[in-house]
Amino acid sequence: MLKPSKPAKYGGNVRELPNWLFAMDVFFAAANVGDIFEKMQFAVTLLEGRALAWWHSLVSGGFNNNQQVDWPMFVGALKTHFNDNDSEYHMR
Repeated sequence: MLKPSKPAKYGGNVRELPNWLFAMDVFFAAANVGDIFEKMQFAVTLLEGRALAWWHSLVSGGFNNNQQVDWPMFVGALKTHFNDNDSEYHMR
């Protein structure tokens, strides 16, 4: 059984965001992770530094009215906060 390596952590660098999101999608495909909630829950474990502080502030502030956040919502919030205007990456 294939066990892919975990993607690198993400610390909030705007230029690294598109590649990090791509690496996450590659990992999810290789690990056969299709659930959009499971994807988000795993992704937040890879946040560090500014990105982790940003996520902490969202969660403690009642982001999304305390409703469960899925992968597309998480990616959208990341891109909005870290000002990624990469139109080639489409949320999956």
